[in-house]
Amino acid sequence: MSFLLSLVEQLPEYQQLKGKLLGVHKGEMKLVVPDAVEPYLIAALHKELNSPILVMVAQPENAKRLYDELQVWCPGSTLLQFFPETDFLADRYSVSDLITTTERLRTLSTLSLCHDTSSDGQSFPLILSSALAAVSKTMPQEEFIASCHTL
Repeated sequence: MSFLLSLVEQLPEYQQLKGKLLGVHKGEMKLVVPDAVEPYLIAALHKELNSPILVMVAQPENAKRLYDELQVWCPGSTLLQFFPETDFLADRYSVSDLITTTERLRTLSTLSLCHDTSSDGQSFPLILSSALAAVSKTMPQEEFIASCHTL
């Protein structure tokens, strides 16, 4: 479905939004889009802006839903990642905790090591997160990078 992303580029509202995100247009701009259009619009912006994008959603289940929908709209080369929230109320360690920890570490690693695509041809990440996951405590970036090892 990623071949349909170029259709939105013809809309003046899309060009205005892109200009606002790039700092070309000044002033306040409000954008209200139906839920069904969100993944299409986000995928188109990520493809065209070619920069890291973090999308925060209020509810964790809506973040996961949007992540699943973006997998359909984004080109295969898109570095699409989901940053899940940790379960603070769990009384025992479970397999889901391991998966959550792995996804969080992968996303944090991608963000920490993200650099200019022109030098290595990799795409910038598109990361989906709930607000709760985004505000969860993590270690400082410098400490995280010092702890990373490339295999």
